[in-house]
Amino acid sequence: MKLPLRDEPEEIVEGIIKEQHRILTGYKATLGIDKQKLKEAQTPKHVAISLTGEPTLYENLGELIRILHKKEFTTFLVSNGTLPFTLSKLSEEPSQLCISACASDEKTFKQVCRPQFPKAWKKLNETLQNLPSFKCQLCFESR
Repeated sequence: MKLPLRDEPEEIVEGIIKEQHRILTGYKATLGIDKQKLKEAQTPKHVAISLTGEPTLYENLGELIRILHKKEFTTFLVSNGTLPFTLSKLSEEPSQLCISACASDEKTFKQVCRPQFPKAWKKLNETLQNLPSFKCQLCFESR
């Protein structure tokens, strides 16, 4: 599997802040808007690293987390757990790590998740076994 070119961590952090400002622009003229809350919203403090795709595929994930922490963001990393080596080798842990699993057995996992990686079920279980080694807050999400 060939991965596309990726942005540098600094570019991503700058983009997060820029886009937060952009999406809030229209609220400035809204009648009855709480100006203090708008001002607070223009200074993001928390970042969820997940949304689409598996974030542990990003080679500079630890550096991205480090830069976000340096700028006083909290980081919430959501992973499907299929890359345990990457998670265990992060140069900096997120504020919180959430492992998301969509099935409770291998057969259902393969049907529902249709994993792209060989031995994904085994790797997810390896990640779950490694969770106690993390110092950050942990959560497990099952659907």
